[in-house]
Amino acid sequence: MYQIVHLVRHAQAPHNVDAAHINTRDPPLTPLGQEQCLDLKSRFPHHSSVDLLVTSPLCRTIQTTLSAFEPEVSRGVKCFALPELQEIGISPCSTGSGAFVISQAFKDSPINFDLVTDDWAGNKGKWAYEDKAHEARCQAFLRWVKSREEVEIVAITHGGLLHQLTTERSLCGHHHGPGWKNAEFRSYYIIDMIHGYLALQETAESSQRREEDSQPWGKAETQEQCARFRQQTKEDAALLKSAKEEKERRGEARRQENAALTKCADEQEEKRRERRREMRQAEREVDQHGGEDTEVTPKQAGTLTNLANDRRATGLPVWAVWIYLAAVLLVLLPHYSWPVGVGNTIM
Repeated sequence: MYQIVHLVRHAQAPHNVDAAHINTRDPPLTPLGQEQCLDLKSRFPHHSSVDLLVTSPLCRTIQTTLSAFEPEVSRGVKCFALPELQEIGISPCSTGSGAFVISQAFKDSPINFDLVTDDWAGNKGKWAYEDKAHEARCQAFLRWVKSREEVEIVAITHGGLLHQLTTERSLCGHHHGPGWKNAEFRSYYIIDMIHGYLALQETAESSQRREEDSQPWGKAETQEQCARFRQQTKEDAALLKSAKEEKERRGEARRQENAALTKCADEQEEKRRERRREMRQAEREVDQHGGEDTEVTPKQAGTLTNLANDRRATGLPVWAVWIYLAAVLLVLLPHYSWPVGVGNTIM
């Protein structure tokens, strides 16, 4: 038996009315959107046969789910929030809240948020604003549904993702344009294609209902919708460009910081090498004059002291350094020209 998925677009939210609200993060439903939910509740003919609800974790889709499908919620039908159903786009209105925030906002509802991960609203990785990521999300959703034992499922999601799911094109030719009306629903079978690819095929009942209920948009409304879609696409592109520029700036700052640290480390290493060269030169001078009356010059004493400090800093045991210095002094003392009387006293 084929599974049936009733795809539903959320009811009206502020950004569906005024493009200025595109910059409002995760907006709720408008008063008209709440009325649309009640209208959808009365129009939807399959309340008694639905055995699973799944919704995008954004506020407007959750509100649509709890209001329009209250009969299913009341009789205990399982309901999951699934991040794969989130909207396509990087505008604030298409970006959800954190997993903890959204689960706490609807903590009194029966919705299960266990599948909502912490990174779901980050627009990165598998949630990125890229065609391949969108397609992968759609396939992941369909595979998740196929793995369930339920037969009739309602999925409440967004216009952009609905076009990706159904492989349709929007009015303006954008594959991610929201061509579905607010609170519209259509019904589909899940079809197994080649190489494990899953697709959706609209049911005859759903297609006939759409033909009977369809009211073609006029020229003015079409132009208005196209202008709104283009504006949202422009906003998405600007935000994506800004995010890339910020990432490049941060990368450049890290590169400069690493270069400065590397330069400092190189300078310190060069100083250590210079001290070691001076130490070796001092040792050679001591070896060359080992049999002559020689006194330790201030420069040699400073070099030996630097040697001790350097080896102490590099982890050489302090006792080893002092033994080395004592051995050098034992070699030098017999050849030192002591003042009259002092040598006899010491000796």
